[in-house]
Amino acid sequence: MERIMFEFKRLVLTASWISVFAARAGAQSTGTPDMAGSSLKAFGALLLVLALILLIAWAAKRYLHFLPRSGGKEEQIRLLSTRALGPKRAVHLLEVDGRKLLIGSAEGSVNLIKDLSPQQES
Repeated sequence: MERIMFEFKRLVLTASWISVFAARAGAQSTGTPDMAGSSLKAFGALLLVLALILLIAWAAKRYLHFLPRSGGKEEQIRLLSTRALGPKRAVHLLEVDGRKLLIGSAEGSVNLIKDLSPQQES
């Protein structure tokens, strides 16, 4: 997260410098349209919009807890494999807390087909 914020600050700073440079270049023109100044203004605006998008994505990932997070905690459910059997029908091999489960899914249901974990004898 610190790296993302650093990159965001750097991007905003670069965009602001480009905008300042473009404004100075446009002020020095003689009344005719300045292509370099206009291009720099457009590029600076693009960088600002890009920085805003990155900031919103970072904030959403950090503060909206219903979004999936990557890294950090070890996942308890892993999808090992999926095979389509037909339209809207598939078989999935899952690993849940070390147990392997074969799951079948159709349009309106999900069913356990078989628990593939080795049986523990007591």
